[in-house]
Amino acid sequence: YKTMLALCERHRVPVVVSSDAHDQSCVGDFAQAKKLCQWFLQHRLQKSDTVVAVGGGSVGDTVGFCAGIFKRGVKLLHVPTTLLAQVDSSIGGKTALDLDGVKNAVGSFYVADTLIDTDFLKTLDKKQLKNGYGEILKYRMLDGEVDAVARQGDLQKTVVCCANFKQRIVQKDPFDNNERKILNFGHTVGHAMELSLKLPHGEAVANGLYYETLLAYKT
Repeated sequence: YKTMLALCERHRVPVVVSSDAHDQSCVGDFAQAKKLCQWFLQHRLQKSDTVVAVGGGSVGDTVGFCAGIFKRGVKLLHVPTTLLAQVDSSIGGKTALDLDGVKNAVGSFYVADTLIDTDFLKTLDKKQLKNGYGEILKYRMLDGEVDAVARQGDLQKTVVCCANFKQRIVQKDPFDNNERKILNFGHTVGHAMELSLKLPHGEAVANGLYYETLLAYKT
């Protein structure tokens, strides 16, 4: 991590790091997005520059949104530090901000590179790991290969398998019009529970998977 920051500083690459990579309150709204764009402006960010977003899903969403709109798009590299971000949110180019209590009301598709280092997972507490397992459960229910790998108990291999599965789906349907919609499994109910009950995203998705499967079975 320190080596990466040193390299970025040497090459004058702006790096956006949350003060707490797991703190949802520091990102995710227009006020923070405006501050970040102002920071880009103050540092004279050019279209040829690359922004590196280091943190969890909320950091990636906010920084990705700003990178996509500043000067109509600057290059972006995600370095996800949470399990949820590594298996899901840092892949596929979706960015979003909440608006007036509506989840992901404003956003865009902005493709970025992603660098996944599973050593970051060693820094997570049980709550953060549990949050990521909610998205992993989704992938296990969607794909037999992911389920088989996850059963082996190797988290690093599971992260790679989930990331590869999502990337294959995204390449077929980059703008969420057809096949990619399967990745929203558990999210309709999950987002409602996330907002109304203030649940972490992954935990909300896990509950959404259960209730959506139950509804499908009963209907």
